[in-house]
Amino acid sequence: RVRESSREFERIRESLRELERVRESSSVFESVRESSREFERARESSRESSRESEREFEKFERIRENSRELESSREFERVRESSREFQRVRESSRGLSVGIPLAAMTLGKG
Repeated sequence: RVRESSREFERIRESLRELERVRESSSVFESVRESSREFERARESSRESSRESEREFEKFERIRENSRELESSREFERVRESSREFQRVRESSRGLSVGIPLAAMTLGKG
């Protein structure tokens, strides 16, 4: 009977050791799962940073394009102003070429 109790006690001790191994494995597994979650969070954060960088680059590209368009429109304005200036000079010189002979004829009659 003592022997039987001793074997029973040994089986219980073995079961406890087995439970301890399972608990340790479970703990390791949980630790691995948490590391995996942390990795996933870091990866998502990295993706978000990448998307943010992409958005910033697109903004920069739009600003650069708008700047080019603005510069083109300024250049266009300068050309238009030069054209107007040329037109004014042409008009005034036309007026002079008509006005001088007219004045001479008027003076000549006086």
